[in-house]
Amino acid sequence: MQTQPNSLRYNGAPRNVMKIPSSKLVHLLIGKSIAETLIVGALAVFTFITVLPPTFHGWGEATETGNYQVWAVNNAAPWERVEVQLFIDGKFIGGGDCR
Repeated sequence: MQTQPNSLRYNGAPRNVMKIPSSKLVHLLIGKSIAETLIVGALAVFTFITVLPPTFHGWGEATETGNYQVWAVNNAAPWERVEVQLFIDGKFIGGGDCR
């Protein structure tokens, strides 16, 4: 049986087993994770509202003659016309301006 050279043997003090973290540290880390989640969620909502503002409202319906009547308004600029395009089953049906 061969022994390892002295340079590869550990001759220091016996290693201790890892200590169990205190409950205070665990609670601190859980609180930090919750705070980070809330911050990231708030940032996501802010970005969504900034990029895609919920300012358009409208309605559309088909008439008995096969025409479509649509109204739409942009609450951010109600005096401007809104361009509307109608797609049914992925096919372009028509478009126009709503007044």
